[in-house]
Amino acid sequence: MQTLKKLGLSDTEIILYQTLFKTGPISITQLAKKCHIPRTTTYENIEKLIHKRLVNYLVKESNKKVLAKHPIQFEKLLFDQKIQLKNQTKKLADLEKELPSIISSLSAQTFDYESDFEVKVFEGKDSIQRSIYQEVLNSELVFSFSNLEKYYEVFPDSVSNWVDSYITNSTRQYWDITLNTNFAKELEPIMKQVKRYHYKFLPQSNALLAGNYADYLFYNYKIALIELEPRKVRAILIYSKHLYDGFVNLHKTMWELIPTI
Repeated sequence: MQTLKKLGLSDTEIILYQTLFKTGPISITQLAKKCHIPRTTTYENIEKLIHKRLVNYLVKESNKKVLAKHPIQFEKLLFDQKIQLKNQTKKLADLEKELPSIISSLSAQTFDYESDFEVKVFEGKDSIQRSIYQEVLNSELVFSFSNLEKYYEVFPDSVSNWVDSYITNSTRQYWDITLNTNFAKELEPIMKQVKRYHYKFLPQSNALLAGNYADYLFYNYKIALIELEPRKVRAILIYSKHLYDGFVNLHKTMWELIPTI
């Protein structure tokens, strides 16, 4: 029994094979009764034994039975496992060679994801566009508080990139609470065309964004706080799973409180 387990057979497979070897060809229903195993379980494990080339179907006219092959098949099963082990050993050796370069490449990225907390500061349109907004465009899930009028004042050529991001990424979801301005209303026909862009308008009287040239973005465990002052664009980027969860929960709470216009 233990030797067969070492060859990769389960307890159920061993019982079925040993029973078949004693009985000769019988139907799956008969085999299930003899082994006191549910018929569906018997069928599933017979398929596994067939895949291991230890059992065959025997079909005569309308009768379909299963029979155990000669135990010499275990030698072939062992040979197959030796080949698999050899292939796995080669893959592990290749991985061992490649791993240092993979680690080096990942370590060189902007964020060390083993760190619990990291803060970076960016200044200038190009730096913020490259380091923050480009990653936002490539992100699967984004939550934001935005002032679209101020954003497009600073980045006037971004509409096409924003629309294209939903075409190139078919699973992208964006949840935006944006300040209710005349400019945002003018953009609304475009916003409505993008099915996976969800938005609600925040009244201008709300203190969160009113009079504030800011964009607050939450994505990939990051919080981006961007000051959209046209004369000097600055941003703080925070990596923190705990803070990210907190800001996302705040966003979801506000989303539920804001009526759909």
